[in-house]
Amino acid sequence: MKLAENIRILFLPPYSPELNPQEHVWDELRESSFITVPSIVWMHLRFIWKAR
Repeated sequence: MKLAENIRILFLPPYSPELNPQEHVWDELRESSFITVPSIVWMHLRFIWKAR
């Protein structure tokens, strides 16, 4: 395959999350919103357990 002179091919490792912008978005989502859900569920489960 012949490439233009102004195009370079970069070979990336098979798994490189630091180079993938989508991974950064998922990190932000995990840190901001997904943390609250398990804590609410945990609080609810403790309440049910104490009610027994």
